[in-house]
Amino acid sequence: MGLDLVTGLTTELYNVKKTATIDLDVLATSVSNLSNGISKLNNLVENELSRDERSRGFVESMSAFLKYAGSNLKEVKEEEDRVIALVREITEYFHGNHVSKDEANPLRIFVIVRDFLGMLDHVCKELRSSKMAYSPNPLAPFR
Repeated sequence: MGLDLVTGLTTELYNVKKTATIDLDVLATSVSNLSNGISKLNNLVENELSRDERSRGFVESMSAFLKYAGSNLKEVKEEEDRVIALVREITEYFHGNHVSKDEANPLRIFVIVRDFLGMLDHVCKELRSSKMAYSPNPLAPFR
């Protein structure tokens, strides 16, 4: 029964394994690229296309889209900052020291937990296989 509970940890912490594979630099770069792209589009729509009367319908549609996209991007940035702050808090709790904002990978705690879960899974599988290999046959006579 205890072995089943320990094995269940891996299932319960599945999202930790997925989080450990996230490259925070790639994520931050993607958000930055989206922000730059929206700025460029906004500049194009406001400065170039708005002069042409034939483009008025398109400009109105794009302006609404860019406003919506900008709002969503702002939410993404705020959420990213909030999550990173929470991850730092968790890391400080487990490591007992202050984690600098310049740390190479604040998601390192998830990598550590993922690796631990991998080792735990391996040990549980070994215990199960050794338990089955050496379990006495209940129908066999006593020795």
